[in-house]
Amino acid sequence: MHKKPLLSFFGIAFALMIVSCERLDEPDPWAGEPMNLNSFLAEDIPLAHGRFVSVTTTQNPFVVTLWFERPDQTVIAVRVNTSRGTIGESVISIPRR
Repeated sequence: MHKKPLLSFFGIAFALMIVSCERLDEPDPWAGEPMNLNSFLAEDIPLAHGRFVSVTTTQNPFVVTLWFERPDQTVIAVRVNTSRGTIGESVISIPRR
């Protein structure tokens, strides 16, 4: 006996909720200040690693891999832990002919 008014009330409430919704803009991942890696590191990246080429992420959100090219065309990868501010040893060394 009270089902019809109750059902009408919830129907109107649901319709008002749907009408009042608005679409949110997608966040821009590139917006804002560029990341300054020096603010995370306790030490400088040695010039002996060579010319910086690229950076790749790892499964750990606090570790990135920096790729360098030495003057003899050898490619090396160095891991950087941004949470501790440390630079690891050369992880990968790929000699080129």
